[in-house]
Amino acid sequence: MSENYLVLFLLSTLFCLSRQDQLVSDKCLYCLCVANTNCNLGTGCTKDEPQVCGPQAITKLYWIDCGELEDSYESCTNNLYCANECIENYMQRYKRDCDGNSEINCLDFAAIHRLGPSGCLTSSLPEDYKNALVNCLKP
Repeated sequence: MSENYLVLFLLSTLFCLSRQDQLVSDKCLYCLCVANTNCNLGTGCTKDEPQVCGPQAITKLYWIDCGELEDSYESCTNNLYCANECIENYMQRYKRDCDGNSEINCLDFAAIHRLGPSGCLTSSLPEDYKNALVNCLKP
């Protein structure tokens, strides 16, 4: 991952979520971005169903659940600032301990993001996705 992407990512989240009630840390948001698309800011939208858009790979239903931020689904999800705010809102709504370890952390957020709030309880993250996330989260 290029340092330029990291700087851009951190600056965008700094203005978005730098507040005391932030549930999802900036590092977790960054690592979700890495696991989702290698934080490719030019990802755009897939043509597959369900369609996902942007560097955070957000579906339209996810965007609706996060509060339909910005003017449109595509404009929000392709804007890292808005996509990160969407994830924060979604996690505020659906946070849970998916892996049963008695704490809610970035692995739980990744499972909720990728598998949904119910799916995270019954399914596992794909290995490549989980590996990318875990490697990114290392100190």
